[in-house]
Formats: sequence, C-alpha cells, structure tokens
Amino acid sequence: MTKATLKKLKKLDDLKVLLSENPYMNDNQLAGSLGVSVPCIRNYRNELGIKEVRERIKDTVRSLAPEDIVGTITDLKLNEGGSAEFVTTADMVFKKTNIVRGQYLYSFAESVAISVINAEVSLVGVANIKYKEPVYANEKLTAKAKVTQIRMNNFFVWVFVFRDEKEIFRSKFILVSI
Repeated sequence: MTKATLKKLKKLDDLKVLLSENPYMNDNQLAGSLGVSVPCIRNYRNELGIKEVRERIKDTVRSLAPEDIVGTITDLKLNEGGSAEFVTTADMVFKKTNIVRGQYLYSFAESVAISVINAEVSLVGVANIKYKEPVYANEKLTAKAKVTQIRMNNFFVWVFVFRDEKEIFRSKFILVSI
C-alpha cells in the first residue's frame, strides 16, 4: 500500500472513532478534528456509508416519524435535551397582521420536546406555553429543549424558542410515554 492509501485508511478509522464517541458531529466539526476539508469528510462518509448529521439525528428520534418532525433537529441527546431550527413561511401567517399563527410555534416546540424523549410513543399530558413576541414570515427560529425531570412514565421538558439570541416563546411540557 502507498503512503497516501495508509494515510486515508487512518483518517477513515479516525472518522469512525469520532462518530462512535459523538454521532452528532457535523462535517465542519469532523473536518476540524481530522485536519481535512469538508468535501474530504463528505467523501469519507460516503465511502463508509455514513449519513449526514441531520439524517443520523432523524434515525435516533423514537417517538416521531421523520415527516412528523416540525423543523429540523440539529442536536439530540435522548432524555437530556436537544436543539432544532425552523424557518417560518408566508403561508403560516394571519393575512391581516402578517404574524405567524401560534399553532406553528406550538407545533415546533412540541415536536422538539417529543423528539428528546426516549420512548416509542409519547403524548403531551400538560403544556404551559408563553408567547413573548410576535413572529413574522421568513424568520429563522431555534429551539433548545431540556429534560428537567423523569418521574415514572412522565417526562418534564422545557423548550425555549429564540429568534437570533432573543427568547420569543417558551413552554413546559409534561409528556407521558405509553
């Protein structure tokens, strides 16, 4: 084997080790850790049959099918927390005020809360929500979820939704796994 082939095999092994330690590392993080370019990481992942981070996260969510997730899960630690992104669109707004309907923010938060639970089926038992500021079309929102308590089959989850760094919505869910 050539020196270049050995070097590549070492990088492939290192990539597998990194992803076994943290399966949610994105291509930029992997490239920095391995000292290679992002396109190089993409080629390595393709060679090894490893999906991109968003697809790996979708495969981890147990309570929802990928098409049922509102927004995009960007980080996930089952029974601990996670984060997600969501971009509002013009078809989500009230025509008179151009403000995004509350059901979209609630669905986004609910989806993130259910995604972080390590259960096959999870339903909202109680939801306490607070809309802090209006949201308009074409705004990028991020959500942070944290599981604060697990009591038998009840999961207490806080979800905070931000526009830029400003909190615009928050919710506390008590989810019940059945």
